[in-house]
This record gives sequence, structure tokens and C-alpha cells, in this order.
Amino acid sequence: MPQRYLQVVMTAPHSGAEAEFNEWYHEFHIPDVQGILGNVTRTTRYRQADVEGTLTDPRYVAIYELDTDDAVLAYKTLMEGLQQTGTWTPSDSLNRSTAVLTWGTSV
Repeated sequence: MPQRYLQVVMTAPHSGAEAEFNEWYHEFHIPDVQGILGNVTRTTRYRQADVEGTLTDPRYVAIYELDTDDAVLAYKTLMEGLQQTGTWTPSDSLNRSTAVLTWGTSV
């Protein structure tokens, strides 16, 4: 039986590109990730709340929940698929220096 994994991605847009970044993320990137993997059961995005001036980058978090027998294969499939679709390079709105990606599973 497949195991539930979370792919957690923290990102930020370049200054002045937040609208473009969010449009790309919602209109292209999330559908591509879901289409490439096929086993994504849920995708949720969050924006860091600015509580008393504490806003820092990366300020966005996307959590992809997926069921798979092999997280390494899922990651390789995702990276190859994103490169083929071209959505891994979003019109310069993504500040790649802030991007952090990690995988987790329940303990």
C-alpha cells in the first residue's frame, strides 16, 4: 500500500513580481505538478503572515500531499516533467535563491 508523503516547497517572488508569481503558481505550476505526478491528493499554499514586522523570505509555502511507494522516483519524475513542460522556469518571478524543497512522511 502506498505511503502518504508531503512535498513542502518554500519560495518567494522577486521584488515587484508577486502578482505574476502567484498567477504562475496557481495557473501553471500546481496543475503541472498534479498532472505529472498523478497521485497528488491535495495541494495547499500558504503565505507567511506579517505579525509585527516578522515577514521574511521565503514567505510562501506549498504543500503537496501524495501517495506513493517510492518518493525518490516521484521526485525524479516531477523534476523531469517540470523541465519538459517549461514551468520550472517562471517568467523570472520566482526568486530561486529563496527556494527550499523537502519531503516528509508521518512518524
